[in-house]
Amino acid sequence: RYSVAVEKFAEYYENHRAMTLQQAVNLFETEKYREQMLQQQAEIVNKLENIEFMQAMQVEELNRLDRKLSSLRRDVWGSELIL
Repeated sequence: RYSVAVEKFAEYYENHRAMTLQQAVNLFETEKYREQMLQQQAEIVNKLENIEFMQAMQVEELNRLDRKLSSLRRDVWGSELIL
């Protein structure tokens, strides 16, 4: 972990993104926080996509059951006409 931070600090100084150690620390913490937020957002998106898929499957099943019920109603209605 410390070697990553040191490498990042050196990069900040080389790219003139930080002029002091405090700026480098702040920049490192900000980037780390952003990475964590992006990871959390990616996890949330994945969960939402899974929920969306499951809902689509449920809707498909409900439509299938509705078609089956409609068919049964037609069969029952047709048999009542015969009687």
